[in-house]
Amino acid sequence: MPSQPKAEKVKSRLHAFRCKTVPSCSGTSFVPATAISGQGFIAQDICFKNTAGASKGQAVALRVDVGFVAFYRCANDEYQFTLYARRGQQSYRECNILCTVDFIFGDASAVFQNCMIYAKLPMQGQDNAITAQGRESEIKATCFSM
Repeated sequence: MPSQPKAEKVKSRLHAFRCKTVPSCSGTSFVPATAISGQGFIAQDICFKNTAGASKGQAVALRVDVGFVAFYRCANDEYQFTLYARRGQQSYRECNILCTVDFIFGDASAVFQNCMIYAKLPMQGQDNAITAQGRESEIKATCFSM
């Protein structure tokens, strides 16, 4: 009888924070509502939401800093900078993304398959913008594919 393959232990960290624990919810350096870091992560049927509101400006709902990650039937909801695809190889399938400005941004290689992107009504003086790929190096081969 052939030996069974050993399951590898994969370490990932999921951190959830409430925006009101942060003194100022301005700028993208504040703690996101949810941060995922480590190596390997799968999420299914969950909503990542930052409740800072439109008037608070840039408020990340989900920051993903994982080597390999997959999201299936998930939702991301915020007004500006909803999904920070920071690094790694990321896959989103049948997900809903709701936002006004720079819905999806970062330096990851990410595929969005059969995802629905909803533009919320922007504040006065704002325009809707779907993506802001933030490649950190010209020689780095990262992109968003939709």
